[in-house]
Amino acid sequence: MTKLSKIIALLLVAFSIQAAPQSFYLKSGEKVTGELLTEKSADSTLVVKTEFGEMTLAKSELMTESAQITLANGDRLIGQILKEDREELILLTKGGQLTIPQKKIMRIDFTVQGNSAPSLEKFTLAREKQVDVFYDATGYTLEERTLYVSGLSWGFGISPRLQIMSKWVDYFWGNFNIRPKYQLFHSGSWEREQALAVGFAFNTRYQNDFYEWQEGKVPIDVGYYDDQSHKTIKTGTMDAYYGAYIPFGSALDLYDNSGIVDTSGYYGYYGWVDFDAPEFQEYYEVFAAYTFSRARATHSGRMHHTFGGRIGKLGNYDDYVYRAYYAGAVDIRKNLILNYEMFYDPFYVEWWNRSASGFFGGGMDLEREPVQKPDVSPWHFDIGFIYAPTDWLRFGIHFQPYIFAIYMKF
Repeated sequence: MTKLSKIIALLLVAFSIQAAPQSFYLKSGEKVTGELLTEKSADSTLVVKTEFGEMTLAKSELMTESAQITLANGDRLIGQILKEDREELILLTKGGQLTIPQKKIMRIDFTVQGNSAPSLEKFTLAREKQVDVFYDATGYTLEERTLYVSGLSWGFGISPRLQIMSKWVDYFWGNFNIRPKYQLFHSGSWEREQALAVGFAFNTRYQNDFYEWQEGKVPIDVGYYDDQSHKTIKTGTMDAYYGAYIPFGSALDLYDNSGIVDTSGYYGYYGWVDFDAPEFQEYYEVFAAYTFSRARATHSGRMHHTFGGRIGKLGNYDDYVYRAYYAGAVDIRKNLILNYEMFYDPFYVEWWNRSASGFFGGGMDLEREPVQKPDVSPWHFDIGFIYAPTDWLRFGIHFQPYIFAIYMKF
């Protein structure tokens, strides 16, 4: 090797071991990010090169940033990160300096040692790892022995790959229901992760939320009001029309369809069409979801992407119902996640296009002209947030019903 080659090699080595930018936290609450140039033991100071120039920091005013690293085998290490790249991480611990392959690291949590430590927004995993985005599954499952309780359902992590969920609110009308999910595979590290899960749902008395368009017409009496006799005089009949999106299997009933329509236009009474809530039926469903995620830059959480689908069979309804979806999640902060979803579902109708209905049914007015069917797209969208103020409590809000969510994990 020539002398020039040796010099170049030494320069490359020096460059490769150059300290990565570090964050220095002061007891005053200040944060300084830069490259450590020198450490002066004589006066106990550090010289840090920042983007805007060099700074001298007193060691007595520093609080040390430490990292807790969780490995794939469950071990946990605590120390200071000296260097990090795509392949490995060098950690200075009380027991010595360790070189850890990135693929062996599952999680990194950052803290600051010292009094009045500032809140850090450096994190690799958010506080919440979602097993569902809104009402659709992800490739993740509940951690083993984790209990999930929400305002509608409960769930439990039976093993690292198997969970079971059930809507407890349906118990009030006798719907025995279960929704197990099994994770077929899971791989990756804190930088990249992927998982595939499959499952099914079984309901004995399901109140469906699938919608279809129903329209028709009924005859009503036509006449006029006689001022002398103070009676309505029938002169014939006419057709009155109805049309609305209503749940599958709803039974239609006509009420007051004999109301008189005043042909002179002074008054009109057309009646209405009532529909009873569909009968409870058995419902079966299978689903699958694939999720992959990648770390965002500078230890600021992850972006998650899920592709999934489900197909179900409702009682004696001839057709299958189905949905295909893409759902995303962005870790905004350790305790805040932005969710969004796009799904194709020809059996779902936004609430403003549905006929007014409730647990026992609903109704729609009769009209003198045929009712125009709204232009309802099978493509739908949702967006919202999950806020995790503690390790066990979650709040959510999103565009599609039920709009608000609250759940707990223990």
